[in-house]
Amino acid sequence: MPDRKIWVLVIEDSSPSRMLIANQLHKKGFEVICAEDGEQAIEIIKYCTPDCIILDILMPKMHGHAFLSWLRERTQSLPVIVTSAIENQPDLVATIKKLGITGWISKPINPIEITKRIMKAVEPDSETSEANSDATASTNHEPKEESKKE
Repeated sequence: MPDRKIWVLVIEDSSPSRMLIANQLHKKGFEVICAEDGEQAIEIIKYCTPDCIILDILMPKMHGHAFLSWLRERTQSLPVIVTSAIENQPDLVATIKKLGITGWISKPINPIEITKRIMKAVEPDSETSEANSDATASTNHEPKEESKKE
């Protein structure tokens, strides 16, 4: 099977942070889709399935916790890496971890660390050195063939 790009959905309400993460991942060879909140992410996931999700927790409209609950009702296998600066709230952190996250990265985000975490999440057997190469995987997560009904 030919190698395919790794698709990452970045869910972040801060436009500068979202663009910074997206640009960093794009430079490392990832295909990136962005959403500014959980509601927008749900609409994206209805039509394409990413290989990994980068999720901010504190967002308007639909909090990251609510989005993660929605996602876990549908799938347990999609890797989710949480990015946040809320480590000083142990109850919230514990609740989010119980929902099944793949990892946690504190802000500000280190581009090398996030690349390593994504590669480990989508290719658990990959070596750390592979995180610095082009982000490819042998999974197929092309956009879904469904069309939105009016």
